[in-house]
Parts: sequence; C-alpha cells; structure tokens
Amino acid sequence: MNLGSVGRDAVVNTGSDVLFVDDSGIRSLSRTIQEKSVPIGDISRNVRGDIRRVIGEADQERIELSYWPSESVIVCLFPDSAQAFVASATQPSATGGLKMTKWNRCFFNKMHYYENQGTTAVYLGGNTDQNGLLTYKGYTEWNDQAFTFKYSSMPLDFGEPARDKFMKSIDFTIFSLLEETSATARWGYDGNLSRKKAIDIDALIPAYYNEATFGDTTFGASGSTIRRYRVNTRGSGSMARIGLDVKILGNEVSVQEINVQTLLGRIN
Repeated sequence: MNLGSVGRDAVVNTGSDVLFVDDSGIRSLSRTIQEKSVPIGDISRNVRGDIRRVIGEADQERIELSYWPSESVIVCLFPDSAQAFVASATQPSATGGLKMTKWNRCFFNKMHYYENQGTTAVYLGGNTDQNGLLTYKGYTEWNDQAFTFKYSSMPLDFGEPARDKFMKSIDFTIFSLLEETSATARWGYDGNLSRKKAIDIDALIPAYYNEATFGDTTFGASGSTIRRYRVNTRGSGSMARIGLDVKILGNEVSVQEINVQTLLGRIN
C-alpha cells in the first residue's frame, strides 16, 4: 500500500499535526513519524471500510481536507458524492482513532476557515444560484431544514449467539438543549431496523446566574436534569439491532445512554 496524499487539497495543518488523505483514510504525519508505524497514524480507523470505499470511488484531485478550530472538527469533503466525513479533534475513542460521523447532502465544493481578531467563520463555496456562498452555522441543512442525527447499532447477540432475543424495551437518555424536538426509535432483528416509534423530546432549559430575583415567582417543582424515554418493543430474532433518529434545528442534542431490556430464549 502506498502512503501519500491523494491530492493537493487533501492536506491540512492543525497547528500541532499535519493530516492528509491517502488511499486508506485520513493519516496523521506526526504520529506516523513518532511511532515509526503507519497504522498508528490512521485517525479514521473507526470508519476505515466506509471511507476507503468512498476514496476509491471519488475524483481524488477534488478531495478536500479542512480543520475548523472553533468547532474542533476536521472535515474531509468528497464533492463528487456530496458527502463528508467529520472527525472530532478533541478526545480520541478507545480504538485510538478519532470519533467520526458522516454528513450527506453537502452542496458545496470548497471550504475556508476564517479568523481575524477573535472573529471566526467557516465559508462554504458551491456552484449553483441557490448555494453559491454559504456560512456554516451549526447542524442544519443548507436550506435551513432540520438536520437529522442518525445512530444505529451493530447486530447484538448479548453474549449468547445461540439463543433467540426478545427485546422488551429500550431506554434512551437524551438531552435537547433550549428547544423541544422529535425523535424516532428504531429496532429490529437479524440486521433489520423495520420497526419504529416516535418520541417527543422535552427541552432542557439551562439556569443562568443572577437572571432572576429571589421571591418574584412561586416556588414549584424543579425540572429533572435527566430525561429518559422508554420505548416498549416486540418481536424476536437471533440478532437484535437498535437505532435512533433525532431532529436538530436551533438546539443541541446529546444522547447520553441507551439501555436495552432483553429476554433470552431457548438454545437454537
């Protein structure tokens, strides 16, 4: 396997490291030199199969890598397929790679991070009348429609591959800051997510110091800082799978925990 950048714009300096895209993913130059081992520098190892396939199908001269310090993300853009792989530049995952997600419907071809006297902005350049020059303002679509966060698990055997699984319920712990939103819980068996149920997610309003005066309102029950949403499930199969879709528009969403209540059947 050759090690080297696939294109002119597929290289970015993060201040403490130099990252580049090669045929197998996003590489870290400093880690490769320090460890004297090429796999150590693979920061996209968590999505290695997916990103390798996209790189192989793309016009590699158009692949662009960009670092946005204000958002603490590294964006690898594939204009041909209107998608991007986005890595968190903060804490690595347990595998050593960076935590990554994928953006779809990326209707832009170029990215530019701007910083001047404390003012920062991310400009996105497109090629149509509707999306000629865009500004990144958080997790929304370019046309101000809600962004859908999607999670799905791998098939789960709960340590008993020979037994049938009967999921009874799924408990989601979800925070939605400032705005109410909606979500869809999904589940199924043997690789499918064929069943679903809608969930209304409450808003979590933060408290601000010195905003109100003591005694000017009626004391009441305090809002819970923990939001758990239980979804009763049904069906059975040899392998269980769960998923969650959440709408994000003007709010911040955090999925803290997912617990699955499951019964095990007889050995097949």
